[in-house]
Amino acid sequence: MIVKVIHSEAQFSHYFEKMDRDQFSPEGYGKLFQYYDSLSDETGEPYEIDVIAICCEWTEYDTVMEVVHAYNIDIDEAEDDESAEEYNERITETVMQELLNHTIAYHLENGNILLLNY
Repeated sequence: MIVKVIHSEAQFSHYFEKMDRDQFSPEGYGKLFQYYDSLSDETGEPYEIDVIAICCEWTEYDTVMEVVHAYNIDIDEAEDDESAEEYNERITETVMQELLNHTIAYHLENGNILLLNY
């Protein structure tokens, strides 16, 4: 079997672009590359990239509210003395805790949430 070695996040994302599956942000591709690179290191086996499977297994949401609606996660209403920023931080923490109880999830630097669908 021939396995192509991928050395960078850019090379990883290129495979998706080549298959017209450009559905993750640069931060999302970076986190996925790190995930599969670590998985390969942990198992001692090379990971053969399967773009279609990754696209089916993972979703990147632009906002925490998209995740709330997609997974019907209960969140509290904003408190009277709570700023919008404080509320967003609190619900993001709540949503991430809920997701991590069920799956692998990452709150990315760009604010998006990347998760292994469950």
